[in-house]
Amino acid sequence: MIELTTLLFGVFVVIGLVIYVVSRLDKRSGYFYGLLMAMDALLAGTMLLARLR
Repeated sequence: MIELTTLLFGVFVVIGLVIYVVSRLDKRSGYFYGLLMAMDALLAGTMLLARLR
């Protein structure tokens, strides 16, 4: 069975990829998507550290 931290890590990686694709399509709000990607990277990093412990 998949652990919760592994599942959340995968979800945050997928969300990060979706944000990246949308930011490439919409050129107007670069700072907004950058902030979203930074927050997503922080959450994904937290899940990765929790998974490795």
